[in-house]
Amino acid sequence: LKSGAIIDASGAAGGGEVLLGGGWQGQDARLANAQQTTAEPGSTIRADATDNGNGGTVVLWSDGDTRSAAHLSARGGAQGGNGGRIETSGKVNLWSQGTRVDALAPHGSPGVWLLDPTSVTITGGGGAAAPNVVYENDIEAAGANVDIVADYGITTSGTFTSADVVVPAGLNLTIRTTGTSGGTGVDLTGAGPLTFKTS
Repeated sequence: LKSGAIIDASGAAGGGEVLLGGGWQGQDARLANAQQTTAEPGSTIRADATDNGNGGTVVLWSDGDTRSAAHLSARGGAQGGNGGRIETSGKVNLWSQGTRVDALAPHGSPGVWLLDPTSVTITGGGGAAAPNVVYENDIEAAGANVDIVADYGITTSGTFTSADVVVPAGLNLTIRTTGTSGGTGVDLTGAGPLTFKTS
C-alpha cells in the first residue's frame, strides 16, 4: 500500500472488512496469505462506523515480513456502537514503527490493536524501524486496547519515559506469550524499573 493510498470500507451502520495479506492471525480460509505485506507511511485504511454501529476489521498480515507505518481506523459510530479490531502481524517479522491506530467509540467500548509476531521487544521511547520492536511511543499513542502477543518471548530494552508505559484512561495493554514455539515467557526486568499503569 503506497504512501497517499486510501482504502475506505466505512459505513453508516458499521465498518467493513479490509484484509491485506491475510485474515485475522493468518487463519482466514477465504484467502491465501502473502509472504510480504507493506503499508507505507502516509497510507490510510478505514473501516469505521460513521453513524450507529460497530467498527469493522482491518488486517495487515503476512507469513513472512509485515511492514506498517499506516493510519488504521475502525471506529465505533458517532451515535453508538463499539470500536472494531485492527491487526498488524508478521508470522516471522513485524515492523510496526509509526503505525497509528484508532478504534475508539464515542458511545461504546474501544476496539483492539493486535500485534502478533514470533517474538517482541518493547523498547522505550521511539526510534528507527526494526523487526519485532514495539516502541513505547506507539503504544501510548494508540487509540485502542493494545494486545501484544508473541509465540516465543517478550522482552524490554532502552530507556522508558519516567520508567513507565502510560496507557490512557479507559484503555488496556495486554502482554502475553502463546508458548507455541517453546517460548521463554515475558521478561520485564531487562530495562530496569518498569511499571505499567493507567492515567
